[in-house]
Amino acid sequence: MEYIEFILLGILQGLTEFLPISSSGHILMGRKFFNISGNGLLIEIVLHLGTLLSILVFWYKDIINEFKSFLGGNKKFLYSIIIGTIPAATVGLLLNDFIKTTFFNIESMNYLALNYILLAIVIFSSKFIIGNDKKEVIYKYALLIGLAQSVAILPGFSRSGLTIVMAMWLGLTFKSAAKFSFLLAIPILIFASIDSIYEYALNQTYNTDFEFSLMLGFFVSFFSGYLSLVLLKNVIGGKKFWYFSIYCLLIGVILFYGI
Repeated sequence: MEYIEFILLGILQGLTEFLPISSSGHILMGRKFFNISGNGLLIEIVLHLGTLLSILVFWYKDIINEFKSFLGGNKKFLYSIIIGTIPAATVGLLLNDFIKTTFFNIESMNYLALNYILLAIVIFSSKFIIGNDKKEVIYKYALLIGLAQSVAILPGFSRSGLTIVMAMWLGLTFKSAAKFSFLLAIPILIFASIDSIYEYALNQTYNTDFEFSLMLGFFVSFFSGYLSLVLLKNVIGGKKFWYFSIYCLLIGVILFYGI
């Protein structure tokens, strides 16, 4: 495995994780382009760990503030995160093996085009959202946003795209929607990473070159992920969010005719 391939995959993961264009879909396309067929889920998980670290670094002030609020007796935000995590955790536990074998196989990606087209429709709908001025995520909202996150387990559906649009349709401001979306990703990414790394450790032989390539991908995905968070928060904003639907539609059409 060439190191440059994992560096490029790390850049791809970091730039697409927080922009609503499906990082998992792009990683699958990248793996197909570079013909990386083995250990697909492990590669994706390690790259996701890099972007997980970028979330923790970028939102550290908010995380600290919410932790202080929790210690002060206000547990509503933490409970909202727990409630929002339940749907994706349930899907992951019940369909883990099926998802691994069916949707992370670069030899069978026909479904990816349809997922991207559906994602484009969802993101485009954000163009018509008005009057979203709420800042607090109540428990009912958390569950609905969590259901949107559970769909994004499938490659081609963007986790940030589905959760942010769902939150905005529920009336949350773009800033509040983005904050909850990214913090909601933390427990799922942690649990999924632990499960996949444990499985890899049990079933794979140690390969120094492969492990080093994974480390390169991890650090590159962290730095590029941090840059994409800065871009999304400070440059794009809610009014321009629907622009990404054009990109997703183009990807869907290209995949439909090209794969």
